[in-house]
Amino acid sequence: MISWNVPKIEYPEEPKMPNILLWILICGIVACSGFFIGISLSTNGYLDPSWDNIKLILLFSIIPMFFVVLIRLLVHFIVLFKYQSSCEELNYCFYQWRVWAEKHIILLTSSRVSEVDEQNKNIILSKLTPNKNNQLLPKFLKSRSLWEKSEEITKALLTPISKFYQEHHLSTPIKILWHVNTENKEAIEIDWAQVIQEQVANLAFNVAKVEPLPQTHLMKWLSTLYDGALTDELYIVLSIQFDENNVSEEACCLLLSSPSFPELKEISRYSKLLRPIVCDIGSLSEALEAQSKFQLNGKNAQALWCCHLNDKNKEEVIINFIKQNTDFSLERIFDTEMILGNAGTARYAMAISLSSLDLPNRLLVSQLGSKLYLQRISPK
Repeated sequence: MISWNVPKIEYPEEPKMPNILLWILICGIVACSGFFIGISLSTNGYLDPSWDNIKLILLFSIIPMFFVVLIRLLVHFIVLFKYQSSCEELNYCFYQWRVWAEKHIILLTSSRVSEVDEQNKNIILSKLTPNKNNQLLPKFLKSRSLWEKSEEITKALLTPISKFYQEHHLSTPIKILWHVNTENKEAIEIDWAQVIQEQVANLAFNVAKVEPLPQTHLMKWLSTLYDGALTDELYIVLSIQFDENNVSEEACCLLLSSPSFPELKEISRYSKLLRPIVCDIGSLSEALEAQSKFQLNGKNAQALWCCHLNDKNKEEVIINFIKQNTDFSLERIFDTEMILGNAGTARYAMAISLSSLDLPNRLLVSQLGSKLYLQRISPK
């Protein structure tokens, strides 16, 4: 099953043009028959004797033939009109579906904290060392208490966002949402609102609210935004994973806005997070086909990102994706676990942020339970 209830849009068969030779023959038969009927009526005295052959041909041949052609053309144009009306309705339905499918939220900018970012000032994805099954820990966070880590991470994440905010002369109120890994009880007990507000006090932010993410997972929360009325308010999402159960320690900050915000503020560079489609592994092919059909005018993704997928599902995703993108290069397939090591709470946000460094028209596939989330990400 897929989460999109995609209608089956089947266009009617286009009406065929009338068979010209057949209708020439029919018109000839009508004309000849009419002429002979006129001659017969004239011979038997049913018509005025002054009528000559020209009048007979006009009345009994030309006029009937004209009405036969007129009726045939009228029938053809009625059928053609119905066909065109049906096509227009289906085209409008397809357009409405495309508008619905291409609803998006804006990723203005992002910031990250991870060992990979610590070691690479400018990340070049093709040159990163494989880290699959590794636990990566940023050096500047080692030997620090959890409270110190929370302050350092929050500062490291919000400072680049503040710089972006100042560079574009923004004054729009920002709603800050945060979520951390729930396995760490100490992390949950931290007063995150206080930590964030202390850091924000030193930065150029107009903060409206600071509160926890209302959903248990970032994917679920993002999915609620597409059908809701996004205001011009900005959203900062802090997603933090502390060192726990052999999971990489990492954090990410996403600055999100409504679709109209960049144009209002004349921001030229940003990414669109299009409406995701949710499916199980059995309907993956159908989901990929529907997504390709209704999003980005049918353009195929130029890069595939796999996030938190088990090996079996990852293989199925790659196979199905390549089937629909036959000219796709394997060099443009990226695995966040290969780049960042063992995944945790912040991994989906990290994947969104990292994929924004890559080629245009990316497809990010992530797994939550038994469901796959297929998210198209496109630049302006």
